[in-house]
Amino acid sequence: MKRFSLFFLWLCFSPLFAEDLQVELKFYKQAYRINEDIPVQILVYNLSDRPQEIYVSPLVYETFFFDIRTTKNIPVGLRDNFQITKSSVLSDVGQFRKIILMPGESFSRDININEWFDLSEVGYYSINGLFYRRPDLTNDVRRSFTYKILIKPPQVIEESVAKEDLRRQEEFQALMKLPPYEAIADMWDAKSKKDWERFLFHIDAEKLIMAFDDYKEAYLSARTGRYRLQIVEEFKKYLTVHWQDRILQYTIKEATIKGTEAEVISDVEFAVRSQSYILRYYFKLYQNISGQWLVYDYSVVRIK
Repeated sequence: MKRFSLFFLWLCFSPLFAEDLQVELKFYKQAYRINEDIPVQILVYNLSDRPQEIYVSPLVYETFFFDIRTTKNIPVGLRDNFQITKSSVLSDVGQFRKIILMPGESFSRDININEWFDLSEVGYYSINGLFYRRPDLTNDVRRSFTYKILIKPPQVIEESVAKEDLRRQEEFQALMKLPPYEAIADMWDAKSKKDWERFLFHIDAEKLIMAFDDYKEAYLSARTGRYRLQIVEEFKKYLTVHWQDRILQYTIKEATIKGTEAEVISDVEFAVRSQSYILRYYFKLYQNISGQWLVYDYSVVRIK
């Protein structure tokens, strides 16, 4: 019975079988820049085998409209000036124009949706076209299938971001070549500057997590690999606040390298209000197949 019911519902709502009018959108491209015109043609087709009567308002937005949402399913707001117009300028029934669509015929309008909607955020948007068969009957609405477009930043900003990404990649390529004692020094430098991406770059979080009992237990008892990855991400966030106090200075006291294993001793002076204290860290690192030295364990003692 369930299979029959689902099939029956599909028949009821499929535009190929039950809809007399079908709405479609036609975009000229799939990606647009912020503030760029976004022209779209919205069409309504008569899919039935008999003439269909529609009524068209002189105000386009009373006949054709859109439901636009972000990737988080948040409706996109209207531009202020259009919102005022839409709420204050209305037509009456006597202004509607009657149109008869014969089987296979269509009726369309070209609309710049950027004039109506505030698409000022970079990202993907889902768009449904809406058609009101009679503008005075807003509950009688036809929806198109869902379309997606991408809003990109202005080209000058995109080029600047691309250059910064390239510079960052080159920086990280250089960091991979650091010997273990310089890797620890750069890790402290990144921590002092709150550059957490660079800070975590020197750590093998999946190995270091074994040195923290609570995270280790959660990681080892995780039922799926996906949940383990989630725990590792939570552990990385924890590491960025684990050493909360401000670094005054740091020194590398000693480094020992044996093949692909290394130990580095580092003293760090932290500040707490008007006081300071010094901790000595004993880091263990290994060299991965890419030649990068990564912290996988450590111990610490207070020396002052």
